[in-house]
Amino acid sequence: MAKNRTAVQRLKDRENIAQLLLQGWTQIEISRYLEIHPSTVCRDVQAIEAEWQKAAVDDIHLAKVKELERLRLLDRELWAAWHRSIGTRETTVQEIIAAAEGGEAKPSTGDRLKHTTRREVQNGDPRFLSEIIKIVGLRMEILGGFAPADNQKRVRPVITPDVAQMSDTELMETIQAGLAGF
Repeated sequence: MAKNRTAVQRLKDRENIAQLLLQGWTQIEISRYLEIHPSTVCRDVQAIEAEWQKAAVDDIHLAKVKELERLRLLDRELWAAWHRSIGTRETTVQEIIAAAEGGEAKPSTGDRLKHTTRREVQNGDPRFLSEIIKIVGLRMEILGGFAPADNQKRVRPVITPDVAQMSDTELMETIQAGLAGF
């Protein structure tokens, strides 16, 4: 059995050990097969498992970061759509009025073109706020914001108000209540 391994040999051994571990070999079987002392195999297995665990944590962290970024972009788009849905909406209608009675209306024969503009005040589309509330909940869930205290049962808050029927004040109170404690 080998005594002193170079750093390159240690890496090669760990690659082989990892493959054999994944195939279900025991440490003793690996030790005999690779002709490495059992305590060395044990230390290599510990190092391999630590690397696997770190990689898994890094993968989970990266997945969380990606999802949070995706939610951030969606949140920004929803807020922009909400702001576009507030204000005054103008609708312009054009109508051709015939110059001669009983004749067919044609703009080229001296007929007049009548423009009608209608303005309508919009309070904003509440569907956008409903989606924003859902995004806040998802973001808090990813970040662990819904973690219960030690003595509490885990309960995920369900926010399902009918925002279409709410006044602006009620809507803001609902959003603030949903964010309370975070």
